[in-house]
Amino acid sequence: MSALGIILVVSGLFYMAIENRQLTANVAVRTQRAYRVRIMKEMFWHHYKRLPEEERPASGKIDFAEGYLEFGPAVDTNHKKFRVKVILDGRIHITYYSEIKNDPNPESK
Repeated sequence: MSALGIILVVSGLFYMAIENRQLTANVAVRTQRAYRVRIMKEMFWHHYKRLPEEERPASGKIDFAEGYLEFGPAVDTNHKKFRVKVILDGRIHITYYSEIKNDPNPESK
């Protein structure tokens, strides 16, 4: 009976170690994806805000090496909002902005 107990305890420890490793890997992948989405949005805003307001497109799509970004007015809300949708690794990340603020000094970046 003690051999069976030892096998059960060792099996449980191995299972917990494997489960912990898988959870850690999932968190790492999700964190990487979140940073890639954030970088894509920052690249978009950097270039979009440098355009004079009269030359800015109202909506459009930008292709990146890892995914793409769509922007434009939010049509599904009652308020006037600007929507930025990033599609990366088959997942959709949508952010709404209430206003677009211009950079006070875009040349400093």
